[in-house]
Amino acid sequence: MMRKRQGSIELMRFVAMLFVALNHTTGYGALGWDGQLYALYIPSTWAVPLFVSISGWFGIKFSWRKIINFACFILFYSILCWSLRHFVSIPGLENSVPFEVRSGWFGGPYLALLAIAPLLTIGMERLAADSKRQLIGIWCAYFILMTIQWLPLKDLNSPIRSIFEIKGWELLTFNTLMFYYVTARAVKLCGLSSRLSTRQLWLALGLGLAFLLSVVLGFRFCSHWGMDKGWLGRLTLYNSPLGTFVAVPLFLLFERIHLGERATKFFCFISPSLFAVYLLHYVNPEGKMLLLTLPTKWLLREFPGLGSAANALLVAFFGFAVALAIDLCRRAALQALRRLSPLKIWELYT
Repeated sequence: MMRKRQGSIELMRFVAMLFVALNHTTGYGALGWDGQLYALYIPSTWAVPLFVSISGWFGIKFSWRKIINFACFILFYSILCWSLRHFVSIPGLENSVPFEVRSGWFGGPYLALLAIAPLLTIGMERLAADSKRQLIGIWCAYFILMTIQWLPLKDLNSPIRSIFEIKGWELLTFNTLMFYYVTARAVKLCGLSSRLSTRQLWLALGLGLAFLLSVVLGFRFCSHWGMDKGWLGRLTLYNSPLGTFVAVPLFLLFERIHLGERATKFFCFISPSLFAVYLLHYVNPEGKMLLLTLPTKWLLREFPGLGSAANALLVAFFGFAVALAIDLCRRAALQALRRLSPLKIWELYT
């Protein structure tokens, strides 16, 4: 029988990726920005920190096998999506896709995290054994450094940003993943979960969400709904460190959920395919076109009166379900190949 706590963590992983789907659909779809999309996009920016924090909570142990398997996983989906453009004739797929990025944008930094995280874990464990206050102080300094990177200090003619600025999406992504990992690990080592009551966690979550919702109003009245204008837009990007103020209390609340045996088995079965949902749906331009852009345009054509929020929700659920089904098929095929090993194939013909 699987542990109930493990089931709650896998449920959290499922919910986080579902909101990542919604966040990316509203942010990178074929719809023009409006108030409805901001109302969906900004309050869901906690999803990426929540998803990555799971690795930090349990810690990553160094394993060449894990690194090789993950690299093969990235390679498989890169080839699959590349093949769509070159071997399948789909109207619109030959056109450029907005916000086009490749799997190396996230896969490479995560591979680097798999290699470096064990060293971070050892160092943080030794530091926590000596002084938890010192660990908290170092994390606070790290948080300030991350925040400086995201504040638009150039608009204030400040030289500080140029000192700490990290250029290149790959390096920026790695730094962001490492920050989420360190944050979750620090929360675990400092025993924050046992020190906070459920009521306090709900209060912290409410304050975090209230901040994000206030940003929505700030866009409306300060930036005229311009995502690239002002301080507010930059502070609420998915890899802004401020997302941790929602992700951490939400993580600790999920940890306290107790699932039944059937629900635990279901989410533990689904969990290994969730990262593929991200790779298929949002990283490769071919996957974006098939699971995001084309469905959005179809809904706009067939249901012109449908609001942008409803459109984004339908497309997000559709893309999530299709990408999940594709990876479940991949896993089923691998399982079948393992059962039909050369020895077993020989036995079938003898």
